[in-house]
Amino acid sequence: MVLAYPSLSLADVYAVLAWALRHPEEVAAYRERAKRAALEAEERARVHFPKALLARLGRA
Repeated sequence: MVLAYPSLSLADVYAVLAWALRHPEEVAAYRERAKRAALEAEERARVHFPKALLARLGRA
């Protein structure tokens, strides 16, 4: 990760990982909120997609 994103320090990456491992409930709650938000955004955007495209994507 540090090689892909030079602005990150190895110490910061370890700090975030340590925090996440110590707070699994908060991480799970955050992921659930993000998933819900993504689904809601998809539903809002769906009205702007052509029906033919949605059918091709299998989401009509």
